[in-house]
Amino acid sequence: MGDRRGQRQERRRAGKQARQIVRTEWRDERRRFRRLLTQGVGGMLAAAGIVIAVAAWWGVDRFVLGLLIGIALTGVPLLVVQLKISTGIAARELGAEAERWTADELDKLDPRQWKVFHDVPVRWGNVDHVAVGPGRVYAIETKFTTAKGRFREGFAQQAAKQATRLSEELSSQGVDRQVVPLLVIWGNGVADTLKHKPELDKSSQTRIVAGATATDWLERMSKAADRFTVDWSATRAVRTLVEEAEKQPSVSR
Repeated sequence: MGDRRGQRQERRRAGKQARQIVRTEWRDERRRFRRLLTQGVGGMLAAAGIVIAVAAWWGVDRFVLGLLIGIALTGVPLLVVQLKISTGIAARELGAEAERWTADELDKLDPRQWKVFHDVPVRWGNVDHVAVGPGRVYAIETKFTTAKGRFREGFAQQAAKQATRLSEELSSQGVDRQVVPLLVIWGNGVADTLKHKPELDKSSQTRIVAGATATDWLERMSKAADRFTVDWSATRAVRTLVEEAEKQPSVSR
């Protein structure tokens, strides 16, 4: 019961840093486009007012009047959505949400053998997810893309760098482990692009999988474990990284 509660608490960390960054960026974008938003919203409210006045003049049925007002007011959220898309905020919001999706899938690993952490700090950033299994540690990066085949190289290199940084952090605590970089990609068409099986980026030695095929790659992770019990030394080392960061939230690593 305690393990499950701790698992839920840890899962809430998934994508937390990404969401904080996106919220800050969206606040800054709203300030930058404040005049545009104000004018747009004002114009749409004015249009709604004109619709009401004209409809009242012509004695339009209430249902039709409500429908016309609703159509006029939908322009407000559409303006916000368009602004988020044009500034890239929408894509980053999906990226943060994708980290939650990956966390949900990693929760399916056997807790007797695996310990999973999210937003694990390393030098120059953080690893989206760390899965400590019997005899093996995975540094997992999550991405959301609509670019189909164009995502591989850059994302794979990033995952490999984070795996190296995590390995260095563990070594600094006297825990030498192989850290395997794993890249989980979410988005329409990704599974088809990868032909529904893991792909190895040879230049970075990063395994690339589609989030939609989680059942397959989770099974492969479990089979790759070469022992039967949790690696408690690596687990304590990763937990220490997380706890130290929580004590000093304002410190940039």
